[in-house]
Amino acid sequence: MTDTSTAEAAGPSRTPGARDDALDPLSDAGLLRAHLDGDPQSFNELIRRHRTLLRIVALRVLENHHDADDAVQDGLLRAFRSADTYAGRSSVGAWLRTIIENTARTAARNRQRDQRRVTDISTSRLADTEQVGADPADVVTDRALIAMALAQIPTPWRRTFELIKVNGLSYAETAEVLGVPIGTVRSRINRANAARAQLRAKEREARGNLLDSSASLLY
Repeated sequence: MTDTSTAEAAGPSRTPGARDDALDPLSDAGLLRAHLDGDPQSFNELIRRHRTLLRIVALRVLENHHDADDAVQDGLLRAFRSADTYAGRSSVGAWLRTIIENTARTAARNRQRDQRRVTDISTSRLADTEQVGADPADVVTDRALIAMALAQIPTPWRRTFELIKVNGLSYAETAEVLGVPIGTVRSRINRANAARAQLRAKEREARGNLLDSSASLLY
């Protein structure tokens, strides 16, 4: 007959080799506890472990490097100062991701950019960077052409194009932000470039015909 009183006194059974994160000093929870106990390096190790994923979380919300980096920095500072609020109901990684996402969403709301202004700035920056040393008149014209092209291509292509060409994200980062395979990102960029080139060609042809017509009137 099994001695149940002995089994109960020994506590609940554990899977052989299982580790209790709450007691493991090298686990995320252990590092957070060490931080609360005054260890100056434990929180830095948490940052090292999770920074890449936290940055992706911020990029998905803010869609550019500068704002995402600021949100990660601000969010980690909040986590550093409020580590004692971690209740253990989720993993430390999930807790950090929630803080970063909330920080990024607050930043997005506070940004309050006018969409028209963003488009103007974006197309201006793109034209300037693509035509360093070009005739200023041509650059101004191309700004208008780019704005027209971006307005006419499908939204998924336009958003992908702006994330890479304007906001400076890599193909891999854009795929993470949009939640699509990297092959889809490449395909959208190729289609957006083709549509933009086609519109540019049509516009320049139309301008050439107009100049020819104007010249004929002088003779």
